[in-house]
Amino acid sequence: MLNIMNSSEKIERILTEFLNSKNKRELELNASVRTVGDKIPTVLGHKIEKIFSKYIIQYTILENSKKICNIIIKDKYLNNYYIDIITHNVKKEFARPNITTVKNIEKLYTNDKNIFLILLIHYNPALENNFITNLQLFPIEWLDWKCLDIGALGNGQIQIKNSAHIILNKEVDRNVWKKNFNENLIVFYKKQQNKLRKRISQLGEYSLF
Repeated sequence: MLNIMNSSEKIERILTEFLNSKNKRELELNASVRTVGDKIPTVLGHKIEKIFSKYIIQYTILENSKKICNIIIKDKYLNNYYIDIITHNVKKEFARPNITTVKNIEKLYTNDKNIFLILLIHYNPALENNFITNLQLFPIEWLDWKCLDIGALGNGQIQIKNSAHIILNKEVDRNVWKKNFNENLIVFYKKQQNKLRKRISQLGEYSLF
């Protein structure tokens, strides 16, 4: 395996130094949050490929708007790493980014060779140097459920509640996280079900035509 868990700090340092070697105009840090979120993954794409080059047999950069993540890596042991790059402007008081759909995680995590990684990049557009203030690389299962939520989009969209407050648990058991995922998903669906029942009841009280 690539052993991301043991190499994450080294990878974080390499990527932070690489991004901070650029200037703010190259990364468009003074543009909108959405623009930065599109630009940085493009800049990082082939740098990440170089870092993992001796391990991988396949490397794919995804550009489709409905992509599952930004980058997919297959290593020589046929493990698949799905890397989702999320940017966070630290000058914004609140940031609630989408990660991926619950259906994607359900599908990927039936296979132990699939690992969904989050690359969370914190930046400060007010700084002239070292504007990448923090960079974190971790599997989604390291994220404590106190930091996660499920949004009502499609069958459900996994979200980070606030990018400024991340709790990681590196000792978590993947199967335990999957169990918690299922429990949280059931709670979410029950809430949605109650909302629909209430709305249907309200419509029954009115004559619209």
